[in-house]
Amino acid sequence: AWRPDLTVVVFSLRDGDEAAHQGWLRRINASGRIFLSSTRVDGRFVLRLCVLCHRTHADRIREAVDIIRRTAP
Repeated sequence: AWRPDLTVVVFSLRDGDEAAHQGWLRRINASGRIFLSSTRVDGRFVLRLCVLCHRTHADRIREAVDIIRRTAP
């Protein structure tokens, strides 16, 4: 399994324009449980998950992934 080395992970929809990604980001942040940001990679709009606290428990990451999946278009 792939394990990121850094605290920042960027991801995007397989299909979808910038407006679709921005809407997805708004829905994720509207959950009030997690807050994601965005950036551009090679000119493409992507979502950005950043986990900084070394005390973040796996259940919080699972919750974030669940919110991301549930809000995807």
